[in-house]
Amino acid sequence: MYWYNPVIGKMEDTPDPRTDARALQMLGGHLDSEEFIEEYWRWREKTRVVAALVFTGQKFQRREQGLQPPR
Repeated sequence: MYWYNPVIGKMEDTPDPRTDARALQMLGGHLDSEEFIEEYWRWREKTRVVAALVFTGQKFQRREQGLQPPR
């Protein structure tokens, strides 16, 4: 999976997570992890694990680039 990891603030290529638990681990360890995880769960209600992570990363990437206002 190639995605924007908001925890490290850059694009990365990583193995696809197979479970929600693994996805949550990938989003943990940052001061804003609670916000990342909330966004992940919003997407997860609608789609699979990998897509939810990618969409979560896209949101925070846009914010970092100034293309989306903070919530």
